[in-house]
Amino acid sequence: PHIHSGITLHRTRQMGDFEARHVDQFLFLLRHIERAVNIGFQLGTLGAWQRASAEMFDANSRAIIFLDRDGRVLFANRAASLLAAAKDGVVLSAQGLSLLRQSDNARLQHLIGEAMKLHAHSTGTMWAARPSGKRHYAILVAPLSQDVNVMAAARPATCVVITDPETRPVVEEERLRSLFA
Repeated sequence: PHIHSGITLHRTRQMGDFEARHVDQFLFLLRHIERAVNIGFQLGTLGAWQRASAEMFDANSRAIIFLDRDGRVLFANRAASLLAAAKDGVVLSAQGLSLLRQSDNARLQHLIGEAMKLHAHSTGTMWAARPSGKRHYAILVAPLSQDVNVMAAARPATCVVITDPETRPVVEEERLRSLFA
């Protein structure tokens, strides 16, 4: 609402004034140009929201993974990528999310399957052992709303949040000083 755009057409003096047919052609195209500009603003706004959301998820110390209806990873925040890179039981691949320990992976895949059922409302939780012997991961699997735009290229169906109890959230000293004066 605070941004305005305009379109101007210019001709050289040698070309002379626009003829009536040129004006009619422009007026025919104008509504399409206006619609294209409006769509451009909408896409720009969606892009800004997407970047802000990704930054917010990346700031979270918990691993956050969105899966599509086929179980493929659509999004993994920084913590999820670091967890997978540590090779301590969590695997992110083109096929999706899995755990190295077979019994834990079976439970995870079951929870994901339950979350992906049509009209699923329940959230599942579990513990997952780690090959390193460190404290178990806490895993939450939740369905996401299926009431989304059909025209979307990729639609998240399930969110998996993995908490690593060995990871301590970093609290900046300056924030603590400000908070507690």
